[in-house]
Amino acid sequence: MEYRSNSENLFRRYSKILKKQNIEEENQNDFGSEIIEYNQRHTPPIINKPMDPPQNSRVIVHIGGMQHMLSASDREGEAYIRAVAEKADHMVEVIRQDHPGMPMTNVLTLALVNAVDQLNHSEKNRMDRDTKYDELIEELASVKEEYLKQREINWELKKEVLRINELIRFRENDPDITVQDESRLPLEDLLIRQSEPEDPDERS
Repeated sequence: MEYRSNSENLFRRYSKILKKQNIEEENQNDFGSEIIEYNQRHTPPIINKPMDPPQNSRVIVHIGGMQHMLSASDREGEAYIRAVAEKADHMVEVIRQDHPGMPMTNVLTLALVNAVDQLNHSEKNRMDRDTKYDELIEELASVKEEYLKQREINWELKKEVLRINELIRFRENDPDITVQDESRLPLEDLLIRQSEPEDPDERS
């Protein structure tokens, strides 16, 4: 009878397990050495959390003896709505006083018609003002152009007056100096003729 011990089999199994673990550790070490460190250069912008839309406030107004609830986005809008509602209520009350006994539906309809009529008149007045403004702008441009022309003419006249004064001074120093009539301007010719002595023969 042959005797076989289990210790040899256990030793072999244990040796195989150790070899397998060593091979796995070596593979893990090799894989870890291939990892490349990555540094992020670009930082993405921080996206802020969207703000909640402003909550509208409720405004209670009275028009034509009836209560209405309107919404306003802010305090200024609330004041504006109250002012508009007050004006609308005044228009309704005026119609009710002018037409006692008229049904409220007709009163509101007439008030709406009056409001639209006022709006049309306001729009027409605005358009008339815009037209008048455009006409004034065109007139201003024309006046400015005429002003520039007159300023240029005045400048030329000033230069001509200086030239004529200089010419008169030369004639006073030297009476024999002569000037060609072709080069004379009307103003220059007038001044020269006034400075020349009168011929006795011309008087007779």
